[in-house]
Amino acid sequence: MRVFSFLACLIICLTAKAQTFEVETVLENGPVTDRINLVFLGDGYTAGEQTKFIADVNKILDAMFAQSPFTEYKHYFNAYAIKVISQESGANHPQNSTDGDGACQTQSVKTVNNYFGSTFDYLGIHRLLYPGNLTKVVNVLAANFPLYDQAFIAVNTPYYGGAGGAFATCSDHSAGREVAIHEIGHSFAGLADEYWAGPQYAAEKPNMTKQTSPSLVKWKNWMGVDGVGIYAHSGDASWKKPHTNCKMAVLNAPLCKVCTETFVERFHQFVIPLSGFEPQDTKFAIDAGEPQNLAFAVSVVAPEPNTVKIKWEVNDVIKAKNVETLTISSADLGNMTTVRVTVQDTTALTRSESHASNHFYVVEWELTKSNVVTGVEIETLASRYELSVYPNPVGDDLTFSYTLSKPASVSVSILDPSGRNVKTLLRESQGSGSHEYAFARDKINVAQGQYILQFTFGKSVIPLKIMLR
Repeated sequence: MRVFSFLACLIICLTAKAQTFEVETVLENGPVTDRINLVFLGDGYTAGEQTKFIADVNKILDAMFAQSPFTEYKHYFNAYAIKVISQESGANHPQNSTDGDGACQTQSVKTVNNYFGSTFDYLGIHRLLYPGNLTKVVNVLAANFPLYDQAFIAVNTPYYGGAGGAFATCSDHSAGREVAIHEIGHSFAGLADEYWAGPQYAAEKPNMTKQTSPSLVKWKNWMGVDGVGIYAHSGDASWKKPHTNCKMAVLNAPLCKVCTETFVERFHQFVIPLSGFEPQDTKFAIDAGEPQNLAFAVSVVAPEPNTVKIKWEVNDVIKAKNVETLTISSADLGNMTTVRVTVQDTTALTRSESHASNHFYVVEWELTKSNVVTGVEIETLASRYELSVYPNPVGDDLTFSYTLSKPASVSVSILDPSGRNVKTLLRESQGSGSHEYAFARDKINVAQGQYILQFTFGKSVIPLKIMLR
């Protein structure tokens, strides 16, 4: 379930040509298409300072992956550094800020011929460090690494500053690594500041709300855990935040439970724990008198510690759990046998009610056994399904999506806890590919309560629990 940012899609379409630079792989855990790709661009690094640029990038990565939830999900990431050459070292400092910092006046006015025009005093805010030429940033990404997921601008200045926005920006100040992590909270996870940044930044976000009810607030599942509560913002008490000591407010503090969960759910939009399976569709002959072991396997991208749960079933009977391989003797096969494996990340770092139903991965093999002249022929047909149901609990709409690896007859029904069908939402033959549907809650005409949303793909039946409000 790959998700590309709007800017990543935009830069692929740009026709403007930009200079190409050397791209160094700093961290590699898997294919570009199957990982979260962090791309660093240096500004204010001359040709002779590229070794320092790579060292600065590694400092940021070391700090990031030393903290939760990045520590646990390091295997989900790749990192690359584009060695952008600036004519001069450092960042601009026009000394024209109006935010009353006071520290602005301690810095001399400085104009630097850096590549992206990175400057302090951006938008009149002294510590706001940001590239002045975003068109160049977009063009360099397009020419050198268009399939980025999160881009950073590392600016070669020891002075404290940074910014979020479309790109996370930080300096080489000793706190710059913390700034980088804070800023991707904005750029990558869509989090709000948990200090009061001004009314222009106030909005409903995962860690910001006007809801005051503990039973309705969006972080209700974390209430009372490690200091999570409902706290008023200093600048406008009508806006609430979940914590008083989160990295989205205070550098060197950990991310609170709510922000950690937001990152984890975002990680799962880019990387699925089920990365491959064997065998693919195949036919093979065996000696009828000599049983043969048939091996089935999945490969997973596991967090550390490993919270990915695996369940193997043969004809709906559980045969093994939490192993990546299953071996079956051909002597135990009937004429038709179904082997199914389900893969889910059960991390405790998220308590999102929709996590289990939004990240559910299944591979199924249909084994057909037939007689041939020399013995027995077994045909294996593999199917892969990716299921997502959201939101859960269901509010105004019930939306679900799935991916079919091959054509199948599909039905989707709502069952009550006893297994009785109370509503059929879909029944038709469909082709391979992604399918998504949305049903208005008031059109479903089913009472509030807990139900089972049952997906049937051919002979495969996959039930997921849902709550209708």
